[in-house]
Amino acid sequence: MNHNSNKNLKVKFSWAFYDWANSAWGTVITTFIFATYFTEVLSVNTEVGTIYWGNAIAISGLCIAILSPIIGSFVDRSQNIKKLLIFLTLIYSLCAFLLWFADPKNDKIFLILLLVIIGQVTSELAFTLYNAIIKIISDKKQYGKTSGLSWGLGYFGGLSILILILVLFVQSEDPILGLDKDNYEHIRICGPIVGCWIILFSLPLFIYFKDTNNKSINFFDALKSSLTQIFSTIKEIKKYINLAKFLIARMFYIDGINTVFAFGGIYAAGTFGMPFNQVILFGIGTNIAAGVGAIIFSFFEDFFGSKKIIIFSLIAMTIFGLSILIVDEKNTFIILGISLSLFFGPIQSASRVYFAKNTPDEKKAEFFGFYSLSGKVTAFLGPWLFAVLTSIYSSQRAGMSSVIVFLLIGLVLMFFVKKDK
Repeated sequence: MNHNSNKNLKVKFSWAFYDWANSAWGTVITTFIFATYFTEVLSVNTEVGTIYWGNAIAISGLCIAILSPIIGSFVDRSQNIKKLLIFLTLIYSLCAFLLWFADPKNDKIFLILLLVIIGQVTSELAFTLYNAIIKIISDKKQYGKTSGLSWGLGYFGGLSILILILVLFVQSEDPILGLDKDNYEHIRICGPIVGCWIILFSLPLFIYFKDTNNKSINFFDALKSSLTQIFSTIKEIKKYINLAKFLIARMFYIDGINTVFAFGGIYAAGTFGMPFNQVILFGIGTNIAAGVGAIIFSFFEDFFGSKKIIIFSLIAMTIFGLSILIVDEKNTFIILGISLSLFFGPIQSASRVYFAKNTPDEKKAEFFGFYSLSGKVTAFLGPWLFAVLTSIYSSQRAGMSSVIVFLLIGLVLMFFVKKDK
C-alpha cells in the first residue's frame, strides 16, 4: 500500500478523531470521575484511596515504559500498525466496560485496580502507535497543524463526554435508564459509556487508514528482531544525541503533567471539597482551555518552532502551578487551574511534532516507543511522590508540589536541546 493513499483529509480527520475517542479514558477514568469515585467512595478514606490509586498509576507507567519500545519496534518489523492498534483499543475499551461492576459493596478493590492498570497500559501503548502514524498521514511541513488538530479534538472529546455524563447522570435527580443513585450506578455507568465512546469514534481511523506494506512474519521472529533492533538503536545513541537530550527533558516535564492529569480531580475534591458535579464542571473548563490552546498554538508553532512553544508553555505552567499551591479560595483555584490547562495541549502537540521532525521514517514506531518510554520510565515517580508526600504530611498540597519540581527540571534541560530542523 502506497503511503500517499493515507495522505488525504479524510484520513487526517479520522486520525485526529482517534484522539477524541482515546481521551475519554484519560479524562473520565484516570483523572476526573472514576478516579474521584475510587478515592472518595470505594476506599476507606481519601488518603488511603490516593495512595492506592497513585501506586496503580505508577505500576502502569513502569509497564508502559518497558513495553512501548518493544511494541514500536515490533510494528516497524511487521508493518501491521493498524491491526495492533485495533487489538489494543478493544482491550482498554473492555476494561472500561467492566468498571461498571465497581460498586461500593464490592470488596475486590485490587481487582478493580488491576482493570485500571490493564486499561491504562493498553491505552498508552495504543497511543504510542497512534503517534507514529503522523509520519504516514502527513508531510513534515503540516505536522504542526495536524498534531494541533488532533490534540484539540482530544480535549474537546474529553469535554463532550464529561458534559454528557454530567447532564444525563451525575446532576440529574432522576438519571436515565432507571439507575440507582444510592448504589452509585449513576457514577459507575461512566465505564460502559467510555467503552462505547472509544469504539465508536475509533471506527473512522480503522476504516480509512490502511497499513503500508504488510509483511507475513512469524510473531516470535518479529519479537526477536525487534529486541535486536532496540539494542542496535541504543548502541547508535551518538547518532541521535539531540533526540536523547530532548527525551530526557520531556521525561521530567511530562511526568509533572501526567501527575496533574492523574490527580487533578482528586486534588480538587480532597483539598477544595468539590463534589462530583463540581469536579466534572472543573474538568469541562480545563478541557475547553486545553483544546483551544492546542489549536491556537498549532498555528504559531509553524512560525516560532516547536522548541519555543515548549519552553514558553513550561514557564507559564510553572507560574500558575506555584500559584495553585498557595491559594485557599476555591474560585481562585478554579481560575488558576483553567489558566494552567491552557498550555496542556500546546506542550503535548509541540513535543510530538518536534520528535516527529527528527525521527527516521523506517524506525518511526520504534522511536515513538522510546518517546512513550521517556514519558513513562519515571512516570512512577510523580504518582509515587504525590502519594508519599500526601501520606507523610496528610496533605494533598504537599503531594502536588512535586509537579513543580518536574516542570522546572524539564524547563532547564530544554535549553540544551537544538532548535527544530
